[in-house]
Amino acid sequence: MPRSIWNGALSFAGIDVPVKVFGAADPQGVQFRELHEPDGAEIAHELVDADGRKVDRKQVVKGFEVRSGEYVVLDDDELKAASAPKRKTVDIEHFVPREQIDPDTYDRPYYLAPQNGGDEAYALLAAALRKTGRVGVGRVVLRSREQLVAVVEADQMLRMHTMRFADELVDPDTLDHPPLRRKPDARLRKMAAQLVDGLSAKFQPGRYRDTYRDRVLDLVERKAKGEEIDTERAQAPEPSDDLMAALEASLKGLQGLMARVRSLWSGSLSFGLVNVPVALVSAVRDQAIHFHQIHKKTHERLHVSYVCTKEKTPVDYAEIAHGFDTGDGYVMLTDEELAAAQPEKTRTIEISKFVALDEIDPILFDHPYYLLPAGEGDGPLRAYRLLAEVMADADKVAIGQFVLRTKEYLVAVRAKGDLLALTTMLFQQEIRPTDELDLPTRKRPGKAKVDRAVALVEALAADFDHSAYKDRYRSRLRKIVKDKEAGETIQAPPAPKAPGPPPDIMEALKASLDKVRAG
Repeated sequence: MPRSIWNGALSFAGIDVPVKVFGAADPQGVQFRELHEPDGAEIAHELVDADGRKVDRKQVVKGFEVRSGEYVVLDDDELKAASAPKRKTVDIEHFVPREQIDPDTYDRPYYLAPQNGGDEAYALLAAALRKTGRVGVGRVVLRSREQLVAVVEADQMLRMHTMRFADELVDPDTLDHPPLRRKPDARLRKMAAQLVDGLSAKFQPGRYRDTYRDRVLDLVERKAKGEEIDTERAQAPEPSDDLMAALEASLKGLQGLMARVRSLWSGSLSFGLVNVPVALVSAVRDQAIHFHQIHKKTHERLHVSYVCTKEKTPVDYAEIAHGFDTGDGYVMLTDEELAAAQPEKTRTIEISKFVALDEIDPILFDHPYYLLPAGEGDGPLRAYRLLAEVMADADKVAIGQFVLRTKEYLVAVRAKGDLLALTTMLFQQEIRPTDELDLPTRKRPGKAKVDRAVALVEALAADFDHSAYKDRYRSRLRKIVKDKEAGETIQAPPAPKAPGPPPDIMEALKASLDKVRAG
């Protein structure tokens, strides 16, 4: 059974529901160690000063650079003051319509499980969210940092997703890409719409598997036996010069198939026989306040040195390879050999189905990107715009798979304004089963209590205004840095305490509802 990463309470309108938090994702990618390619020795990371001298970890502190070469040092207790939680709670501020939350907003998924007598209040909130179709939006301090979160109901259980703040998402209007001026003609749009319709299906996440992982493990086994690995790299497919011919050929192939059954990266988005050259860029902007590791006495900035554990000397990053631990030693693989595991997926996002967005469980969403048009000439731009417009008209999301940084991802591609947005997703096998959590038996709450819980949720209902939620942690941290630079003493906050459940849930619901209605 997995261990909880946080224990506290879910709090809304004065009602506290004791809960514990578990990670919901269990990534299954192949894990590698860094090895020194010439001799196969493990690589160690050491902190060194400007002269290359190793610095003991006890002499390392966190410093914020206020001016070039000048740092303000903060210890862990001072950093905790930026979060300043008074209680150990997930504080829900509003209940918003689920469909108003953009998939790009979701970050990490967690399970919430009841504890310490909170079973009834937990069941009531889950029932109220299910009945209203709403999501609780609020804040919690996790790992010493305040996070924006969404609390959702699924299968009578509560889940929590950390969320990105609005200013952490890239505005697509700020991205540089070729203008998409020429509108596809009506015949092209009709044929592309038929192709999307023909490939449309209900989303079934269990049908998709990480085949790249299997290929890498097979490659490791072959390399361990001494086989030579063919490292010929895949080429991105050529863009469709004759878009009409490609669509016609795709539709013919689809008809036969249906009768039987069937930047960070650059490559091609492929659906049917249509290949659209694209470039992948992140849709997330790093707005975090970063601290450097500096020497405690000299305040000199430190750097990471890659050291061969056999030779005890620094090595160039170009000499580092990937090592897979077989239990009997390491099998070493180069980037070229890893790319050869399934080369077609390193250069192509092949679309297999088109599905409705609301069929995709948000627990699968991982990281958001934009796919920008690439390639030369008018043809690739027309193909890109055609796909974006047809997907927007059909209100469909394209499902595919591709390999990025030695891991295969399931992806959802959708139209967002004039551009295509791509969200990497976890495979179903990477979602931790809830039966591992040893949850208490859930009893169905009575109708009167559910109705009162629903009334309370509706009383706190609002539209989701993403920009209204500001990252208060960042603001507090900037103030702490400024105060510390001015010589002020930063007081560490007392450890927050988790509240218990209400003694009488019905009375608590009534009192909370009366208070909310009274304003």
